[in-house]
Amino acid sequence: MRAGGSLVCLGIACGTLGSTGCYQGEWRQGIEVPISATTRLKTVRTVETWELSEPGNGYVVQVKGSSTQRCRHALYGKTRRTDTGTFERLGGNWWKGAAIVTGIAGGAGVGVGVGGWVAQMDPKIGPPITYAAGGAIAAGGLASCLASISYGSKARYAFCGILTGLGASILAGGALSTLPGTSTTTTPIVGGSSASSSAATTSLIDTPTFQTIAFAGGGLVGVSILTGIIGHAWQGTEDRVRTVDSASSSLWDDQQPESACNAPATLVARSAVLQIVADNLASGAGSEERPLKVRVQPVGPGVQMVDLRWVRHALPHCGALRVKLAPDVAYPAYSEDYTPQVPPDLIGQSVRPVFTQVLPFEGVELPPLAVGSKPPVGKAFLHGLSPETLKAIDRACSGEPTVVSKPKPKPPAAPLPVPVDPVQPVDPSVPVESLSDAPPLVAHQALRFDDPGLTPGIHLTSLPEGQEDDPSCGRETQKSRLTDCEFQCSRNLLQGASCLPDYRRCVTTALNAAQRHRERAACEFAWQECLSRAGLSSSTFRSCTEACADANTPTQCRERKAPRLAP
Repeated sequence: MRAGGSLVCLGIACGTLGSTGCYQGEWRQGIEVPISATTRLKTVRTVETWELSEPGNGYVVQVKGSSTQRCRHALYGKTRRTDTGTFERLGGNWWKGAAIVTGIAGGAGVGVGVGGWVAQMDPKIGPPITYAAGGAIAAGGLASCLASISYGSKARYAFCGILTGLGASILAGGALSTLPGTSTTTTPIVGGSSASSSAATTSLIDTPTFQTIAFAGGGLVGVSILTGIIGHAWQGTEDRVRTVDSASSSLWDDQQPESACNAPATLVARSAVLQIVADNLASGAGSEERPLKVRVQPVGPGVQMVDLRWVRHALPHCGALRVKLAPDVAYPAYSEDYTPQVPPDLIGQSVRPVFTQVLPFEGVELPPLAVGSKPPVGKAFLHGLSPETLKAIDRACSGEPTVVSKPKPKPPAAPLPVPVDPVQPVDPSVPVESLSDAPPLVAHQALRFDDPGLTPGIHLTSLPEGQEDDPSCGRETQKSRLTDCEFQCSRNLLQGASCLPDYRRCVTTALNAAQRHRERAACEFAWQECLSRAGLSSSTFRSCTEACADANTPTQCRERKAPRLAP
């Protein structure tokens, strides 16, 4: 009973191990699908947009730069993820090894137990039967071994091992049954006198022991068969699927498009370049490889107007002009399908990227001049472009040969006489109020060249050596550039205030006054009061004007400044 219970327990254990086993593999994580979620807007990036347009008002383009915060929807809540994986079963070879070991041990136990049991059943015919049966079985096994030498197969190898081992174990059991054990001597007493004595000899291993060995060997053979079945079945791979639910997770919503978080903000202290390309030129200045460049410095929240009428009339034979906008600072190109690299929970801790968008990317086209069109009235404003360069480009467009002109030697410039205001004596008996009735100043007392009448703090800068006679760098051009920037800053910063027009009228009136310096000082004082009422300071207006003039000044006209050694 004990042996049977042990075998049952062993079989249950083997079956349990065989049904569970070990696996080796990795799970492939699936895509998280929201089950129930709430939507939130997260700021993901900044987009700088440069807009170029031509409203059709006669070759005048508009430039506008703005910065917009872009947001994307994030989902918060429960998500479900389905993972798949292919796993390999482990331990099949161990089961096969256990089957082989238990099979050998069980076969040997059955052979020894049966051989000894049969040999001890009858002392006369038992041993011959045991030896004959064991020898026959062993001979069959040897025959299978010899046959497998010439042509091997799994069946011959199996018979070779099983029959040879079983026959040898039967012979071993028969031999063990003949081993002598202990001997006993008995002397029966008959009528008080001693009789003849007899001796009985027993075997070393008795019959019940051989029976136990045979039964135990049979049990091991059963275990070998069971483990062999498990080892054969526990092989190959298995596909598994699992579902993982997450209670708190966040991910980007691909179904909702990206949108602007708030209204666009005007770019501050940024500039751009207008690249002008003529359609009739394949190479050289004015072509795709060397476009004409006009620098633009947006000032204020509105659009920046750039008048290209004079440039258009300077190139009548070049066909249509294509104008493209190129910002000085360009970030990666804007694209609509953008997804952040970090999850929504970490978007606040990461650096927000910046992208650049130019609208339209291909630029705008200025159509050719109409027949009989006249240039605008007034002084030509070429935005720092040389008139000689524009003439050479127009000749190249019309197919005329290039004219190489030798520079003429410049005569030495005579120093300009500086007029001095005559000092008139003032009679102490005459009241100050009557001075306003004095006759107007003579011609030499008018506004001098060194005093252009600009706002306080704005002065004409010194020109580099050799640029005094350059029309694009002269003092008149510099004065015109500063005057235009003053009106532009007055319109954008003062929001339509009349401070600058009032100051201009006051300065013009002061030129014909008897006490010109006193009247000029009064004009500057009124200018400061007007700025204060508008909520501005003179330094803010001066910085705006200087930045606008510096951005629109050609490179060859800039004053060479020493590098700063300290911030």
